Amino acid sequence: MINNGVPYLLNTVDFFHGLLGPRVLEVVSGTMNKWSNHIVPQWNKYIPKGGQSVKSGLSLAPAAALPTEAAKATQSGIPRQVVFLPTCVNRMMGAARGDANYSGSTLEVFTNIAHKAGYQVIVPEGISGLCC
Repeated sequence: MINNGVPYLLNTVDFFHGLLGPRVLEVVSGTMNKWSNHIVPQWNKYIPKGGQSVKSGLSLAPAAALPTEAAKATQSGIPRQVVFLPTCVNRMMGAARGDANYSGSTLEVFTNIAHKAGYQVIVPEGISGLCC
């Protein structure tokens, strides 16, 4: 429930950030923070967007697309596979609005690097339902 709720909440806040601008969110969240005795957090520009859902299973890189040494190892019967266990925080949170250095989720970046090195990435089944 938390894994699904946090991204939705973060994306809602990000929507209002885009609609109203940062100053309005700072004032409103600051007021709510004071009224709630600091239970409601105060918004800042580094609050991330919600993360995307993680699909479990096997991410395949065809042998033809692998670097030469990796393709040889794959064809020789040595599986070039890694298991990736994304934490709940990485699954729930994305980049902040305007983050110029953002190039995808942790899983996307890791998968791209692994594929360039010739590895298949395995994400365990049911990972989306697990939390710390």
